[in-house]
Amino acid sequence: MPASALRRPAVAMQSMAATSRAQMQTVLVLDADGRCGLACVQSLGRAGVEVDVGVRARGSLTERSRWCDRIHLEPCAASSKAALEWLLRLDSGHAFTLVLPTAENSLR
Repeated sequence: MPASALRRPAVAMQSMAATSRAQMQTVLVLDADGRCGLACVQSLGRAGVEVDVGVRARGSLTERSRWCDRIHLEPCAASSKAALEWLLRLDSGHAFTLVLPTAENSLR
């Protein structure tokens, strides 16, 4: 694989970061207490995006990330109606630009 192919994602990320700073305000990462959530929070934060996280239990590594701006405790996954009401209420207060689910539980 040529070296230029390895650099393309970095260039694309820098370009996206410049656009993100101008257009995006706050992103909510759901189920952020897992590894995927942590990776998303770090990538978005490095790109200059303000990142809120939703976690199911307190004490995750994501909460300690320097890129985590606010922590929201997600409701139990058993009730999709309660989860939807929680998400709508949270979004009405913060007006998230993007809600990013990082686990299948977030989609239910």
